[in-house]
Formats: sequence, C-alpha cells, structure tokens
Amino acid sequence: MKIAKLLILISLTACYVGDELPPDQDFWSYDLPANVSLDQDFLLQLNSRIRNKEFGEMNALIAIKDEKLVFENYYNGSGRNQMKPIGRSTIAMTNLALGIAIDEGIIGGLDDRIDTYLPEYSSIFEVQPLKRGITIRHLITYTSGLSWNESLISYLSDDSDLNIMKTESDWTAYVLGKPLEAVPGSRYGINSGIGMIISKIIQNVSQQTLEEYLNIKLGSLIEKELWEWEIDNEGTVNGADGVLTTTLEMAKIGYMMLRNGTIDRRQVVPATWIAQLMDNRTEVQPDLYDLGLSWWGFTSGSFTATRLNPNDVYFMHSESGDNLYIIPHQNIVISMEAENYFQVFSQQSLLLYIEIINSIQ
Repeated sequence: MKIAKLLILISLTACYVGDELPPDQDFWSYDLPANVSLDQDFLLQLNSRIRNKEFGEMNALIAIKDEKLVFENYYNGSGRNQMKPIGRSTIAMTNLALGIAIDEGIIGGLDDRIDTYLPEYSSIFEVQPLKRGITIRHLITYTSGLSWNESLISYLSDDSDLNIMKTESDWTAYVLGKPLEAVPGSRYGINSGIGMIISKIIQNVSQQTLEEYLNIKLGSLIEKELWEWEIDNEGTVNGADGVLTTTLEMAKIGYMMLRNGTIDRRQVVPATWIAQLMDNRTEVQPDLYDLGLSWWGFTSGSFTATRLNPNDVYFMHSESGDNLYIIPHQNIVISMEAENYFQVFSQQSLLLYIEIINSIQ
C-alpha cells in the first residue's frame, strides 16, 4: 500500500518541494486519475502549466473524485500542512455554523429579526429603528441594506470597510453601526462584514465563540490545530474573513458537503441546509456568477458544455482565488489556494476549475 501511494504521488508530482515526503493522510484512499475517468496525461500537462504560472500564483490544488484523492500538489514552496488565510471564503464557513444552529433550534430561522439576538447593541437599533427590520436572511443574501464599500474599493485599501473595521475594538458594532443605504431586503450589495454579525449571534445563543462552536460540531472532520481564527478585542471571532487553514482541510469540508453533510454516518451539517444553499439565487455577474445563501454558483447561461452543468455546482471563493468547488453530478471536490489578489473575481481559479472539469473522459 505504501509503495502504491508513493507511485501515485510521484505520477502526479503531488509531493512537497523539499526532499522528504510529507506525512501521509488517512482521510481518503488514493487512486490514479485514469481509474476515475480523468485524463491523466492532461492533468500532468496541467500541472506543468500551473508551475509555469499560466494560472497566476497558485499555491495548492487538490481533487477528490469518486471518494478517492486523485490529485494533490503544492507550488511556490507551499506544503500540505501550511495554513494560509482563506479570506472572504470564511463567510461560507460561518454560514455552515448558522445552518447547524438553526437545526438545533437555538436560532429560530432565517426570517428572525437580528435585533432579538443582539441585546447589547440595542442603542444602535434605537438610533436607526429601520435596522430592526434586518433579518438573518437579509444578512446571508447580502440584502441587509447596510452601507459597505466592498464592491467599490479594493479590500487591500486602508479605506475599505473591512480594514477600517479592524481598527475598531468591537467589529460587530462597526458593521451594525454603518448607515442604511436601502430598506432591508430591497437591494443587493456584497458585505462580508455580515459574518461578524452572524458570529456574534452564534456566540450569544450558544455561549461559545464561533470557533468553539464549529470545532465541536465538525468534530473529527477537521484537524483543529490546522485551523486558526482571528478574534477582535471584544472576544468575537472574525466570521467575515478571519480563517487560516490548509487546502486539504478545505477539501474535507467540500467532501462533507458533497455527501450532503455527512461523514462516517454522522450528520455534520443538516442536509436540508445544504439543499437550500443555492435557492433564490441573485445574479451577481451577468451570464457568469450568482449567489445563494452566502455560497456562489454559476448562472444558467455560464457554460454550454454538459459536463460543466452550472445548475449543479456551488462553491466558496475568496478575493485571491482560494476557492472550493463542489460538483455533485460529477462526484468531484476541487480545493485550491492562490495568491491572485489583483484578478477580477479570481478568474485564474475559475479557468483552472474549467480545465479540470474538461479532463473528465
């Protein structure tokens, strides 16, 4: 078995840059791409193209197909246990905690008003009573109406709301304190800051931080030492863009999602929650991207190739291309880590995703 695993790693050049092989993983069995209907020669060529920077600064790429780990490689000196920030993909993780909390009954439902869960911020709701109309659904569909400049200013700028938020002591208060620029529910606008509000709500109802709550609920699915969460001065975990983890750990999350929220016959995330992640989509970029409950998808006009089937793909994305794709109809999970900070919506990661799907025979 060890020899077989070594041959597979060598065949895909899926090993560390250093001389020593990495510690092995025991979450999946290994197989060759050709045994799961993937074009092996094409993937080897694709690996060379990644090394040659054709897809920008890619640091890691992992593919799980038909329950098997068939591609794993690291670039630019990265490695299997190297944790890196996943940026605004964090919101998708916060969303999973929300789904669990609703299933447990500690949060009533998506149409609950958020002010009922945030008594410590009553003064903010008193100053602008219209904010009492903001529901949890408004938060995770980016229709809260709260002003946020994420779509207008690079998150790298000191003037971005995300960065200004982090200069404050209470990050949740900063997000909630932003003025309303629309009636809640009437206008779409990307606002990663809502991850802080959800994090605070989960903390209030569970008496645990978002990190503690997810560590318990995800259990053996994750290696806790390979997850780090940013925390503000008030002790609230950054549910907006505060996670550092590995590409392999993210692949585990995708695999759990592919299996409708189960791992080892244990329901980790409610299947009903996963089923509605892409309900009531909002088109964000015409003929390309749309958005469900904080998870992204492709519009029906995105691709014409049957194998891409945009109606059966959903993913989390970050500003740099740290994307996690779940493709149920092909039984594939693709996890990637990148540093393409100046690409529009991390298009290099999208192009790489399309290439992998096109390797299906």
